Amino acid sequence: MDYTQDLLTPRHHLVADEPIPLGGNDLGPTPFELLQASLASCTVITLRMYCEHKAISVDNILVSVEREKVTQTSDNNKKQASNLFTIKIDIQGDVDEKTKKRMLKIAARCPVHQAFKTTPQFKITLKDEN
Repeated sequence: MDYTQDLLTPRHHLVADEPIPLGGNDLGPTPFELLQASLASCTVITLRMYCEHKAISVDNILVSVEREKVTQTSDNNKKQASNLFTIKIDIQGDVDEKTKKRMLKIAARCPVHQAFKTTPQFKITLKDEN
């Protein structure tokens, strides 16, 4: 089976695929990897725009998004699977803790994050730089 998918946007061509062990050709990221990349890039862009607007000088902003499958048991003993997305943000440079905390709140305003807002299994954590 060929799982490779050509993704066309008005200005770009991307490829999505599954890894070889799952029957794909590994010619591109998986759909979940694309979702994670979308969330990470939107978070960085939102923070960069905020820094530009507030004249905050940062050396670098690194964002990673981890996905974990979580199974919960409901009150009536039904198992329900969900996805837990954790965003780790590493703000590098001479930025004080108060500004970093404010930036975490701003990170939650990225449009992709807002699209997730109705999903309760979503959190943002700040990566410790030390």
